[in-house]
Amino acid sequence: MASIATTPVKAETMDFSYDTFGEAPDWFGYKKAETYDVAIHIDNPVLIGKRILGIRVPVNAQAENIDGCKGWLSQQLDAETIDKQSVFNPDITSVEGKFTGGFLTVSFQEPVQIPDDGIYIGYSYNIITVDDTNYKSVAVTDGKTSGGLWVHSSLTQKTWADMAKRSSLVSVMTVIMEGDFLKDAALPSFSEDIRIAEGENSLIPLEVTNIGSAGISSIEYAYDISGIKGTGVYEFPSPVPSVYGRKVIAMIEIDPVEGLGETSLSLSVLKVNGKSNEASDIDVSIPVMVQKFVPVYRPLVEEYTGLNCGFCPRGYVMLEQMKGSYGDRFVALSYHSSGWESNAMDCIKVSEFPVDPTGYPAASLNRNQTVDPSKIPALWEKCYMNPTQAEVMVDWIWTDDSNSRLKAEANVRFLQDIEGSDYRIAFIMLADGLSNPKWVQSNYYCNEQRTEEYSSHFWDLFIGQDEHLTGLTFNDIVVHASDYKGIEGSLPSDIACGEWYEYSYEIDPEEIVNLKGTHIVNDFNLTRMVAVIVDGRNGKPINCISSSYPSGGNATEMTVEEESTKELLYFDMQGRRIVCPDKGMYIKTEILNDGSLKTSKMIK
Repeated sequence: MASIATTPVKAETMDFSYDTFGEAPDWFGYKKAETYDVAIHIDNPVLIGKRILGIRVPVNAQAENIDGCKGWLSQQLDAETIDKQSVFNPDITSVEGKFTGGFLTVSFQEPVQIPDDGIYIGYSYNIITVDDTNYKSVAVTDGKTSGGLWVHSSLTQKTWADMAKRSSLVSVMTVIMEGDFLKDAALPSFSEDIRIAEGENSLIPLEVTNIGSAGISSIEYAYDISGIKGTGVYEFPSPVPSVYGRKVIAMIEIDPVEGLGETSLSLSVLKVNGKSNEASDIDVSIPVMVQKFVPVYRPLVEEYTGLNCGFCPRGYVMLEQMKGSYGDRFVALSYHSSGWESNAMDCIKVSEFPVDPTGYPAASLNRNQTVDPSKIPALWEKCYMNPTQAEVMVDWIWTDDSNSRLKAEANVRFLQDIEGSDYRIAFIMLADGLSNPKWVQSNYYCNEQRTEEYSSHFWDLFIGQDEHLTGLTFNDIVVHASDYKGIEGSLPSDIACGEWYEYSYEIDPEEIVNLKGTHIVNDFNLTRMVAVIVDGRNGKPINCISSSYPSGGNATEMTVEEESTKELLYFDMQGRRIVCPDKGMYIKTEILNDGSLKTSKMIK
């Protein structure tokens, strides 16, 4: 980073954070009432000499349960024991902070210059009482950058710990700085394993890092791939904020390339915000593999929940939020556990779940270890652009006009010849729009306040609402599955590159019941079928896709009263958000004034 600066502009203010992608925070802590000291270390040569004005950081606490808020600067991180408690005293300055709206803010009366050997920037606070045994208060996100997070506490962590090194966590603290920054400046970089389809226009993810005080609203670029030269402009949907080191992905369009095999792509970011890119390091290149086709990769998300689980609304909100952001690219299956509800949406035995949840709510990505649902967005976003070796498509149709039987038709193709494989297709049926006035969702968020953590409008269904909620509408509910490890023989053992393989699976809607034998699907025209390519040796998914709602048969539009509608959302049959629907068939989601959701088909 030391080589990127050119001629500096006049003094500007700019933020800095190790939270490079600006993600919603996770929480770290020791689950007890004690004093926390949290720090980052800045020694980036580009930032040496800049002046620190203040900090801002979220803290997971209520105003009545936190005191002693401070912000401080220090050259060293030392601690001493006083009355059996470990105490830290910064050696440069310490000032009182303000805690409001879930954020601790600090302004230093005299700006402090970052010295040549760097500086520790931190904050401290006391947690007075702890009622929740899982309580954690320190705002963090995933990351390994050295200096990204140091933690000390009065009773548990009595010596300073480098949590970036120990646990791959960094602080989301924002540091406000003043100095001579570049203004319109961005660094380009590519991730590994770029693949494009022969003879087709391609979209390639370019990672853009902001290093200018103006942030980034657009970039202009030029590229060369296999002797094909082109230029383009990318307008960011939301401007990249003025945070030094903030990263964002731009989807760069590349003209068609002929010829299979490896080639090279060179790209230069020439302009930022319509002005010459002030960074000196504006060029990047990467090998590119040209293939017959490029499968769209959809990681499989599976959520485990229950009506009697008061923390399980976290999973509900996560699924709805991710679908709203990524449409049909996000595939999720929601399993309701009979251990947390009875005679409701519990349709699969817990012993048959693809993974064993260690607690509720839980979720898994590609059937790896279970995590809290709040971690799924970050995990999913880090892997959904990865390459995959197979493509899958699925149709979901009524077989007759009387709607007596449903059929899934899956088609699969692979990128290479494979001999002696054990790949299989699994079919998992989902129901949307499930509701029942007898279903009661436990809600431990009834007394929470709206904070940045609970910013999604889907939290309106739970924040400040009753402790026991009725009237909710549930989507993505698993109501039937063929075999989680796939149907034996559904794909051949010897596979030819690029050849399509088809397999069908039929279901009688009358057989779709919960574990008590109760029919719970409100409308089979609001069901979907997920087809998963599974490695039969270990049950792990290779790729997956969700169908649209069933076609054919007597699939008529559902009508919904709109008098109590608070907000209307429209999606096309591929799950993409549509602002103003034209002629065609759409999915209409209504957010009602009572907080419930209703989903229906709409034909214009």
